[in-house]
Amino acid sequence: EAKKEAAVQKEAAKHEAAAASQAKLVAETARKETAKIEAAAALEAKKEAKKEAAVQKEAAKHEAAAASQAKLVAETARKETAKIEAAAALEAKKEAKKEAA
Repeated sequence: EAKKEAAVQKEAAKHEAAAASQAKLVAETARKETAKIEAAAALEAKKEAKKEAAVQKEAAKHEAAAASQAKLVAETARKETAKIEAAAALEAKKEAKKEAA
């Protein structure tokens, strides 16, 4: 009877060791897969960040160009206004001369 019990215990221990080994293998595989997935996600995030930086750079270029254009338009308008004011002043001067005469 004790011999049978010892054999059963031995068999049970073998199965437990096999199950533990299998569980260890499964956990290790899962860890490796998780690491792969995390690495892929990090790479994707890096690519996205690069894309976003490129978009931001392009937007900044367009904003700078628009600001430059707006400055040019404002400068042209200022010059045109100055010309018109000078012409009006000259006209007023001529009118005043006529009035005096």
